[in-house]
Amino acid sequence: MKLIPCSPSVRVTLLLLANLALVAPEAHAQTAPAATDQTAVVMETFAVTGSNIRRTDTETVQPVIRLATGLERGETGTPLELMQRVPVLGSLSVYENQDGGRVRGGASSINLRGLGGQHTLMLLNGRRLPAYGLAFGGLTFSNLNSLPLAAVERVEILADGASATYGADATAGVVNFITKRHADERRLGFRYGNTTDGAAAEYRATFTHGQRFKGRPGGFLLVVDAFNRDTLMAVKRDFAVLGDLSARVPAPFNTAAIWNTQSNLGPYASFTLVTQTGLPNTLPGLPGNTAHVDFNGRLQPGTRSPAAYYNDSRDFSLVPGRNSRDVFLSADYQFTPRLRFFTELSYNDLVSRVQQSPMTLASTSNVDAAGNVLVIPATNYHNPFGARFYGPGTANPAIAPRAVQFTGMEPATGPRTARITSSQERTVAGLRGRLAGGWAWDSALTYSSNKARDRTDNLLKLSALTAALNRATPDALNLFAGPGANPESVLAPLRTDSYTSGVATLKTWDAKATGEVWPLPAGALQAALGLEYRGEGLRSDYAPIYRAADLVGTAISTDFDAYRTTRAAFVEFSAPLLRDERRTLFRKAELQLAGRFENFTGFGSTAKPRVGLSMMVAPGVFVRGSRGEGFRAPSLTQLYGGISSTTSNRADVFRPQEGTIRRFIFQPPNPALKPEHTKSSTVGLVWETPLVRGLSLEINTWRYELRDQINVIGRASILAAEAAGGA
Repeated sequence: MKLIPCSPSVRVTLLLLANLALVAPEAHAQTAPAATDQTAVVMETFAVTGSNIRRTDTETVQPVIRLATGLERGETGTPLELMQRVPVLGSLSVYENQDGGRVRGGASSINLRGLGGQHTLMLLNGRRLPAYGLAFGGLTFSNLNSLPLAAVERVEILADGASATYGADATAGVVNFITKRHADERRLGFRYGNTTDGAAAEYRATFTHGQRFKGRPGGFLLVVDAFNRDTLMAVKRDFAVLGDLSARVPAPFNTAAIWNTQSNLGPYASFTLVTQTGLPNTLPGLPGNTAHVDFNGRLQPGTRSPAAYYNDSRDFSLVPGRNSRDVFLSADYQFTPRLRFFTELSYNDLVSRVQQSPMTLASTSNVDAAGNVLVIPATNYHNPFGARFYGPGTANPAIAPRAVQFTGMEPATGPRTARITSSQERTVAGLRGRLAGGWAWDSALTYSSNKARDRTDNLLKLSALTAALNRATPDALNLFAGPGANPESVLAPLRTDSYTSGVATLKTWDAKATGEVWPLPAGALQAALGLEYRGEGLRSDYAPIYRAADLVGTAISTDFDAYRTTRAAFVEFSAPLLRDERRTLFRKAELQLAGRFENFTGFGSTAKPRVGLSMMVAPGVFVRGSRGEGFRAPSLTQLYGGISSTTSNRADVFRPQEGTIRRFIFQPPNPALKPEHTKSSTVGLVWETPLVRGLSLEINTWRYELRDQINVIGRASILAAEAAGGA
């Protein structure tokens, strides 16, 4: 398992497989007729990702990468590990162990060509999957980790724009997970894996039962899979246990900030004077207006040195723990030679565990509705600059007591622990068959949903923290003496938990047909056409404490419930321009044309074309190129999501007298958004070398032009535009 790029660990896997003769069917032998010169050879046609036209060869106009899962050989533990083997993916925009699990465990997206997970469409057996139930800002994607990996036979990756074929969200390409076919198979497998450094064990048990119906065309495949992975903590790896790695880097490069990831918000707090009109800009009893707690729990003037920074690597997980269960069932039954029923049922249950460092405490990260930052008031019992030590009735009656801003952490509150659960269910039922003239058709109804919930413990309640800082009694929160200064009776009321939950649903109906249209000198002109209807829903729910902005370091977020429908029609043509097996050079050539029209509720319609050309210029050598347009519809979160907010130090050009202060910044949805548009072009060379069977070498060049990109406008840009008289 690839943990993170700098890991020296090597995973060792033990795989045990058993073929089970649960039922011993009676064997029937049949002698095949002897072949003669007159025997016709019928080539089976099949669909290749990137086209709705069935074909007899796998080399297409667009670049398609085929990847075997390797699951039965113990090579792959999770879908994320499988996709990390594909170079065209580059870095993943969201993945479960991103930044030590700080993004959130359990969710991973696919990022083709580096355009982001929202630009890559993920399919299971050629049909869409629901979005992940928890929205990451405006990013909406299907969760890679909810796939029934044990049932997947191979993955086909179309690394080219495909909106003209598949519609919205396929601007960077398509990743299609294709499950195993029905076969008489009974298998029970066990897998154990661990790294050579230990502390990252994986366990898997898989049961597979496939069977063809006796005496009737049809069969079924059942796969039940259970997977467990231990949580890998940073303290278990030498390269991650220290936040400061500068000692391992030669000078002069070791001075770069990237080598020291320790937090300056540690248990030894620092303080800044709250300025007051008419009072000195110095802390009582100390030179200057800043102070910090040293390692002996004493106050010192000035700010902390990096030696006092906090090594939060001791608290967080590098790779989240994970438990998942998958059930996948597919079946088909042929009623007549021209009509077949098929269905797919799948269920995934996923639990991920993440640990993070204790909540940090900072005045500027906590602002009330009036824009006032949280401070330690002069009345705080432990404030050495406060009313117990300065002002009337003290030994220093002529010096005014002062409030201070603060940054720090109370480690005794404990690390934050998160439990992220999700479940995904999917049902497909359809019919396929053949029409007169050899046309094949296919139609299905699909319902799928993804439910997710993120619960975090050991958060801090803002109202309780404010009350604890305001106490003038010994039970006030004490940040002036270093770690261990506060008893549990003071800390317990601060702790709380919170959650975010969401449900994404997807309902689709599709119908398509493909076949020959017209004979041409080099072969038949083939076409595919179809219709599609989609209904997408997304609901997000936040805990009441979250909606009330009563969590330390967290601003307000509101619930939302959104739904939209999409109607689409598409057409595709494949025209053989040249085909002569007797020639050595320029043996065959093919032209493809495709177009798709989609209408969305809320913002209208769009239509996109694509054209492609491929040619075999020499035995085993293909050149190909394609040019197309694409689009990505705004996500439901971007259009109709709830209002979220952050805080930032900003100066308001219309209120210059206030100076730079902490302000709330609200980010509402924008129902007036229009789709993003892309133009993509790809040119490639493929060599199927005869030196090694099955080996092919590819060189591809590609270019994307992205217009009308949906993004969050920077705060400074908004203020500058407003100052210039714009909106």
